Amino acid sequence: MTVEENIDIVLKLSKKPSDFRQRRIHELLAFIRLDPFLYLNRYPDQLSGGEQQRVAVARALATDSECLLMDEPFGALDAVTRCSLQDEILHLKNQLGKTIIFVTHDITEAFKLGDRIAVIKQGKIEQIGTKEDLCQFPKTRFVEQLVCTGLRNDGGNYQLVS
Repeated sequence: MTVEENIDIVLKLSKKPSDFRQRRIHELLAFIRLDPFLYLNRYPDQLSGGEQQRVAVARALATDSECLLMDEPFGALDAVTRCSLQDEILHLKNQLGKTIIFVTHDITEAFKLGDRIAVIKQGKIEQIGTKEDLCQFPKTRFVEQLVCTGLRNDGGNYQLVS
């Protein structure tokens, strides 16, 4: 499917009228900083990994849901693209005011993107809290090892200790 068809499919399923769908697709592409006139008719193999992820975000935003689920959206991306898209997700989160449930196995990514973080071990929630709660008051040894020994607080920016 083209970029346009990719975003349009959720709008069609929501039974939105054609003129609304076209307007919404253009708005969303502009919002995620992809020029609609350059990208509408492109196919996935004509896009970079970062551009593909942006289209996925536009598709998720198309129906204007109150909550978005993003399951390892940056897993296959190089470090530079990943960091750039993380920054864009933060920008989108602040601009849209939507709840985003972001699934990741990368604790530094969780600390960068999350307001509240759930640490899960073998399907069981070990602790839910803010970055500060998890670091200052770990409830289990697993949380302490994962969060406290693996990260360094550098003025509110948490970085992996190597």
